[in-house]
Amino acid sequence: MSAEETLASLRADLRSVRRQARTWRPGRASILEPTTEVKHVTVLIYWLCQDAHLAAVWAQRQQDSRRRHDGLWPATVTPLHVGAWFQEHGDDPQVTAAKGSFSNRNRLKADVFLVESLVAEEIEEQNRKGLAMCPRMMMESYLRKWRTRPRAECTEQWLVALQGDINQQNNWR
Repeated sequence: MSAEETLASLRADLRSVRRQARTWRPGRASILEPTTEVKHVTVLIYWLCQDAHLAAVWAQRQQDSRRRHDGLWPATVTPLHVGAWFQEHGDDPQVTAAKGSFSNRNRLKADVFLVESLVAEEIEEQNRKGLAMCPRMMMESYLRKWRTRPRAECTEQWLVALQGDINQQNNWR
């Protein structure tokens, strides 16, 4: 083997090691497996709505976001995974704390996803009827759906700010 071939081989090995170092995350059985936080929020969503398919949709979106960020192809999340995670993590102290507090960070993520999914269902229903919802109607629907749910003080303040600030409304839409 010539010196040039050896150098090219070493460069390829170095690129491979750098790629592995960028994508490796400590504390996981596999780099393709969802994080524990994703599992906890998925369990919360399932606990709140009792819909494994909807919880799997949230987890899969997080996995897709991770794929775009890390450049990996993570595992697909199915409703069967959600049921297994519910059995495994349902009594976890972090999940239990989130169940009891509306201001918990993971609980807020779950609540926001559930309210936004309700708005998305309403938009789909209107589209099936041949109607298009204007942005103002979407915002009113979003705020109306939040009023039916118990919420934390920080969520209430955010909703008041959202209702009054047009820039925040545009960012939300």
